[in-house]
Amino acid sequence: MKIVKSFGIIAAALIFASCASKPVKGEGFTFAASKAEIVDYKGQSFGADIPSWVIDATNGKSKETVAKALGLKNKMIWILQRDGQNLDMLQIWTDQVDGRTEIASGIEQNVGDIVKASMTNESSTDVNRKVSEYSTRLSNITLNGLSKETDYWTKTRSLKTGVKKALNDSDYNYKYTYLVVFSMDENVYERQLNAALDDLDNYDDQAETLRKRITEQLMNQIEIEVEK
Repeated sequence: MKIVKSFGIIAAALIFASCASKPVKGEGFTFAASKAEIVDYKGQSFGADIPSWVIDATNGKSKETVAKALGLKNKMIWILQRDGQNLDMLQIWTDQVDGRTEIASGIEQNVGDIVKASMTNESSTDVNRKVSEYSTRLSNITLNGLSKETDYWTKTRSLKTGVKKALNDSDYNYKYTYLVVFSMDENVYERQLNAALDDLDNYDDQAETLRKRITEQLMNQIEIEVEK
């Protein structure tokens, strides 16, 4: 399963919405870039607006901005996005099955990226060895203390392939996009990172610097993980 950092249709829709003069409602606002329109969303039937944390996250705002919008102080934040036709199944699978596994996979992938970016002057053999070493250590992180904070969903529709103008409802494809926010106390997370990498800085000063850089960057990231 490949995890990529992407926002999909909901990002395009909500980034556009954040620039509008008023919040998007569910009455069929068309987004030219994605050719999709939001027809329903969480809280729409009660007249609620799109939450600020959704706008902030999809606009790529900082961890602190998103955490503040959610009222989460001194917390690590991960946001998982899933798409599908059945909202109940999306919620059950993401909340109860996918969450911990995909967050751990994302951490492992990020570690590899950080190591590669930090060792640009090293041989490919040394880089690959370090990537394997650090990724293996963090692949076993248990994420004790991880909890679900909140979620959000939208329902969109788009014309089926080959259809230029809808004549009836069967001319559309419908899709739910589900976002769920997981969090963990920063201190708890940092302790788990340090425990996983505990003895890797015993080699030399370069290894110590790399370990500190990995921990620091992982502590300052907010991730949206999208299944693709």
